[in-house]
Amino acid sequence: MGITVELIRLCQRGSTNAQMQLYRHCYSRLLGVCRRYENLDHDAGALFNSGFFKVLKGLPRHEFQSEEGFMLWARRVIINDMIDMYRRTRKHHALNMPTDFTGVHVEHGTSDLNAGELGLDAEYLLELINSLPEIQRQVFNLHAIDDYPHKEIAKILGMTEGTSKWYLSEARKALRKKLAAFEKRNITTIKI
Repeated sequence: MGITVELIRLCQRGSTNAQMQLYRHCYSRLLGVCRRYENLDHDAGALFNSGFFKVLKGLPRHEFQSEEGFMLWARRVIINDMIDMYRRTRKHHALNMPTDFTGVHVEHGTSDLNAGELGLDAEYLLELINSLPEIQRQVFNLHAIDDYPHKEIAKILGMTEGTSKWYLSEARKALRKKLAAFEKRNITTIKI
């Protein structure tokens, strides 16, 4: 049994059993979102727990007609909670962060590499993304995966739009380089 409208209504009424059931369903589906923003599993779990608490707090103010509608909303709440947490701690992360890259040329190339052809799995791709410097990872996740526009990313992370674009470009370059190294390593080991 998945997330039903009735389960959501029971949670809205404060049923702790229903809330625990909802937690289990959401955990398995939304932990991956948190893992994109945090390298360590226990940190990703802590992010999920914090976000899920906000989901439960906001639940009574919303009406859901489907599981899909609820999941989209819950995902957004959890992402916004992670962003808020990042804002609260950003002074620790921003030691040498450039402030403005407006006017810096941003490369918009694409890679010829195909993850399926290379035999990459989702875990390895997640490791590649998590190996990026934190600010690049944040911008990459928000733009490339969570579909935030640069204008919104700039506002969220307290930077200019140009800086957001630059960080995305740097993240893409780093990922292309790592994928090329992976491809080269695999080609040399597969030769017969």
